[in-house]
Amino acid sequence: KPLMGASTSSNSTWTTLTNAVGAFQARRTYGSTIPASFAASQAGSAGDAAAGRASYWSFKPNQTTFAADTAQHNALRTFLRSVPVGHRFVLINYHEPEDNIAAGTFTLAQWKACVQKAGELVDEIRAEQGANSKLRAGICLMGPWTFDSRSAYDTWDWTFTPAQLAAIDVVCIDPYRWNPGD
Repeated sequence: KPLMGASTSSNSTWTTLTNAVGAFQARRTYGSTIPASFAASQAGSAGDAAAGRASYWSFKPNQTTFAADTAQHNALRTFLRSVPVGHRFVLINYHEPEDNIAAGTFTLAQWKACVQKAGELVDEIRAEQGANSKLRAGICLMGPWTFDSRSAYDTWDWTFTPAQLAAIDVVCIDPYRWNPGD
């Protein structure tokens, strides 16, 4: 079932938010680099396990090189192995890639390849951890706007191969309201 969660720009704003509205079941944090361990995670997601809160961690590796970068793969393996077994943890490769793809920073095909590789690494570590592992891999798109006919992204081929789909456990959609009446 869905979990109620939130994200903030820092631990201090997270504390302010939770003091105002109460505890959340999930927290989304962000990073551009792979931390050495879950305990060293950016934005304090390591505190999620102690709080009993699911972690959704979005990282933004270089989409033109990550799929073939064995050093980054090994760093991600080390990080994933440090996530406590049984903690609900979702790894999201490059959330909201649409604007970056449109700007030519990387291609949709490159992003899909990186999503697949990240998911395969999550599957590998989940298999190592056994039945109690709650590691998952996901994607996060900009929301309904991605598939809206008024959007430039609507014309892209969002079809995933069976291998790419097998590497995705969770689909996140950020609920932006782009137009009045949405």
